[in-house]
Amino acid sequence: MTLRSECPPARGSALARHLERYLTLWVALCILTGIVLGRLLPAPFPALGRMTVAEVNIPVAVLIWLMIVPFRSGWDHEFESTSLPRRV
Repeated sequence: MTLRSECPPARGSALARHLERYLTLWVALCILTGIVLGRLLPAPFPALGRMTVAEVNIPVAVLIWLMIVPFRSGWDHEFESTSLPRRV
């Protein structure tokens, strides 16, 4: 009994592949942008920090959602079901 994993090539959108390939760079650029904006325009950030519902910061939740949408839009559910190792 052996395990074999057959994964078809990813078929996500070009944008999703590009974002995934440079994810570390995008995250670093977003962090640096936030730091620079916080230094240059400090007034709006306390108001953004107070925008919460059930102790969840709404601006952060929206930005996380926007970060995930490109990856999910190219999601192939058929690939997901066939990507697990199979017993032969």
